[in-house]
Amino acid sequence: MTSHKYKAMNSEQKHNFINMAAVVTKDNITTVSFDIFDTLVISPFWKSSDVYFLMEREFKNAYTGSKTFHELRIKAESKAIKKCGLKKPTLEEIYAQLQKISKISPASAEKLMNRELELIRYYSYARDCGLRLYNEALDSGKKVVLTTDSYLPNETIGQILKDCGIEGYKAVFIKNPEQLKRVNGSIFSIMISKLGLKHNELVHVGGDLHEDVEVPVSQGIEAVYMPSTQELLKKSGRLVDYIHNKIGNSFEGVENLNLRCILSLYSEFAFDYPGAKITTGDFCGSYENMGFALSGTIGLLKDYAVSNEIESKILAAFEKDKRFVTGKNTLIEMYEKHFDKFLEAYGYKNCDVIFKFFVKHAAINDTIYLQKYMSRLDMQDWTNQITEPKVKSANNTEYHYKKSLFDKLFLR
Repeated sequence: MTSHKYKAMNSEQKHNFINMAAVVTKDNITTVSFDIFDTLVISPFWKSSDVYFLMEREFKNAYTGSKTFHELRIKAESKAIKKCGLKKPTLEEIYAQLQKISKISPASAEKLMNRELELIRYYSYARDCGLRLYNEALDSGKKVVLTTDSYLPNETIGQILKDCGIEGYKAVFIKNPEQLKRVNGSIFSIMISKLGLKHNELVHVGGDLHEDVEVPVSQGIEAVYMPSTQELLKKSGRLVDYIHNKIGNSFEGVENLNLRCILSLYSEFAFDYPGAKITTGDFCGSYENMGFALSGTIGLLKDYAVSNEIESKILAAFEKDKRFVTGKNTLIEMYEKHFDKFLEAYGYKNCDVIFKFFVKHAAINDTIYLQKYMSRLDMQDWTNQITEPKVKSANNTEYHYKKSLFDKLFLR
């Protein structure tokens, strides 16, 4: 048994987890396959490439041009993929391309590569839901194997898994496109053959609808769908869609790094465990979620100045219920645990957009949570000014999954 202290689950999350665990512990199942990244291992970044922004200073010490490391690192990977064809490039091959296009020395390229590995390992940690399901499989006597399509060296993957308390697995299967082409594009054919399994003896757990669900199911292999926490956040309401529409393409720029990290932490806090479908509201009917994403974010912005009296009264209302305060304090604690003061240099541009969204466009079901902490007149004044936000989908508040796969797999 693991000594890891698991998070508390609400009733809907517990119900869904029990259903997931029931699949991986079935009597006919002998082996459980887990995708590593986003399923078992996560990071506090919205995109894996966000870590490149943290390497600019080291890069500038070796590079005399005007491009950023983030830009050239992505370009180098693209070139390496193109050059390798079906064979997935290694990190060494990516950095060989980086050296070529940036004209830095081989020693500098190696130093940067090692720094990237160091940062990835430092910022990786276990996803609670994934680790709990993993240990359910082990504790029920199942063999566990892992899959990944990561470019990381096997040694680094092993170190990350150990750091995350993920041990006792029998093998790691790397999704190599060149090898997969010979078996109709499926890692599961290789897995079945290598492990000497029947198709109905294997279940796979992952977060990609096609690769981790449709492909194994089409081969007679059971699947457990565990979407990434970011994917679950995107489907939980209008917030992410609104932010993308409001900020545009600059959302992925360095100036919005802190905003993306806050969203990533919120996705972990609220959506580590898949929950029930939410058809109204943007914060899943949770005081803690609202405190985390709204007053918590403003709490990080120590110099935030309210724009009007309504904002001031909403923030004051958040301080009157310990559930809001718990959420707020949790964001601040999580942010400081992961980043301390390291990200201060990147600024907090647009980090108030989450709170501004709520003030201007709150769903009626979300305003109710503040009703008893604001006067009737203040509440009326606020809600009369609320408008519909500009979002891509008119029905984006529905917590849904393509082809209702989540419902079919879990809500039994």
